Amino acid sequence: MKIGVVGFGNRIAHVFYELKQINSDVDLVAYVDPQPIGKAYALKNNFFPQKKYQTLNEMITNEKLDLLMIGSPNHLHLEHIKEGLKAGLRIFAEKPIVVNEIQTMQLAKLIKEFGADKILVGLVLRYSQHARSVREMIKNNLIGDVVSIEASEHIMPWHGGFFMRNWRRKEKYSGGFMLEKCCHDIDFYSMITNSRPIKLASFGSRRSFIPKNLPNGSLDEYTKDRLRGWESKTNVFDSDADIVDHQVAIIEYENKAVLSFHTNMKVPDEYRRFAIIGSKGMIEGDFVRGFLKAHDENNNLILDENYGSAFGQEIKGHYGADSMMAKDINSHLISDNFNLPVKIIKNTKNSLTSGRNLGLKNVKNKYVFFLDDDIRIEVNYFKQMLDDYLSLLNCFGLQAHVEQQYKPSLRSIIFNFFNLYTLSDNCIVKPSVNVTYPIKMYDKKIISCQWISGTNQLYETSKLKAYKWDEKLTKYCDGEDLDFSYNLFLNNKKLFLTFNQSIKHDESSPSRLNLKELIYMREVYGLYIFYKYFDKSSEKLTYAWSRFGKILIALINIVKGLKIYNLLEFKYLISALFFVYKDKKNIKSGNLNKFNNKFNYKF
Repeated sequence: MKIGVVGFGNRIAHVFYELKQINSDVDLVAYVDPQPIGKAYALKNNFFPQKKYQTLNEMITNEKLDLLMIGSPNHLHLEHIKEGLKAGLRIFAEKPIVVNEIQTMQLAKLIKEFGADKILVGLVLRYSQHARSVREMIKNNLIGDVVSIEASEHIMPWHGGFFMRNWRRKEKYSGGFMLEKCCHDIDFYSMITNSRPIKLASFGSRRSFIPKNLPNGSLDEYTKDRLRGWESKTNVFDSDADIVDHQVAIIEYENKAVLSFHTNMKVPDEYRRFAIIGSKGMIEGDFVRGFLKAHDENNNLILDENYGSAFGQEIKGHYGADSMMAKDINSHLISDNFNLPVKIIKNTKNSLTSGRNLGLKNVKNKYVFFLDDDIRIEVNYFKQMLDDYLSLLNCFGLQAHVEQQYKPSLRSIIFNFFNLYTLSDNCIVKPSVNVTYPIKMYDKKIISCQWISGTNQLYETSKLKAYKWDEKLTKYCDGEDLDFSYNLFLNNKKLFLTFNQSIKHDESSPSRLNLKELIYMREVYGLYIFYKYFDKSSEKLTYAWSRFGKILIALINIVKGLKIYNLLEFKYLISALFFVYKDKKNIKSGNLNKFNNKFNYKF
């Protein structure tokens, strides 16, 4: 996989290095840069390209590139992006991608013409563990709506001295200090608010790096970074820079969330702090110091982590986020450049279960993976899963951990109570036709299970072909994975869950099933599965007890918020329970025609 670079600075060199660690097949074949500052780093790590070109057009013409990496001065990004896109290339561009409003509009036209998936931007902070954890907490409504944010990015004197000497000191090249340095942060907080700015006030000047503050002694503290490149100067406090050395910005977003942001480039003990205040709690953290804490509205501690040591942020770029960004870049490259031997088989039957049976029938390989269409996997997913599978004695089926967090709530407490859940390190199937799932693992990396999720499963093909998914469970289906894997478990097949690999499970489109059909399906299929594997008098009581719990939860939802959705949920649940009670004999025998005929849903 061939990569070319225009603007071979240390930043691009490091990003390529991280990419190379993930995919050894990538090769940096050529570059364009009159003064390649990243050369020393590249030579040290054995990837400096042998071919140098005078112009980008010359490199594109003579090299068959799979990716163009742009690390040139900011004001040249748009020109280089345009040239790369017109040549049909996928592009990774360093931030900020453009420097002013005019270029922004021009870039928007290019994106419309060539597609948003053609340009990757090095806004690396969003890949950090801090960002991932914050997004997850907000997604799960742990702090409510984001109301206000207090944030800062302050850098050491040597870093400020670098800005005063480098081409970035000129606004016409960089776009200004805040855009050049703090666009990571602004991007992060825009992502947190999930909204666009509508009002802005900003103030700044240069008051630290001025002649009167010139130290009496050595300037070594301000010139530790001795890199010299295009348009570099030696002056620090008497620099010809026209950028500010400190700035404050106040932003209001469309959703009424507000941000106050402060940056300064001459801070003896740097930090990069934030406090995100929500309607039901708060999150505070510091990228530099590594900590991340969250509290709910009652001051209960939700999260208390320190990612600094875990990600080796003293040596890893952007607190370990560079390597995570490289994984994302690699995923895009793989999707574009690998022609996988894929066979598409049309399923003429109206069900997920028949599709899986049909797929299994046509598998020729030794191992088979079943993956849902609404999951996201890591680059090394398949390798790690196979390694774990082969390391386990008599492993029949394996699932990777599904990343999900459950918000402690009255609903969850009631749910667990009525399903007779107890704390367990395993996936246990209950007569309520629900399963426990370990949320936290402290020492175990792989655990045995009674159930593995249909989101992702690995089996040895020859062993699995003796079993079939129950095609009485038709359409989109709900509970087919419980039915299938629990049957394997009862037949003494060893099932496992690994925490060495994780997947993300996105929310499926609501158009797959309407609310009424979903509730009916859960009750009909739930009762059918119950009669398949349980049916003792004590188990019937457990099942009935769990349905009473469902009714109670639905009533609580109505009390908490009198919304149309909550009212319909309660109505359909009661209706579905009457439906299964009347049709219990047929459901028990596996005759689900009455349910199938009631809905005309096309899978």
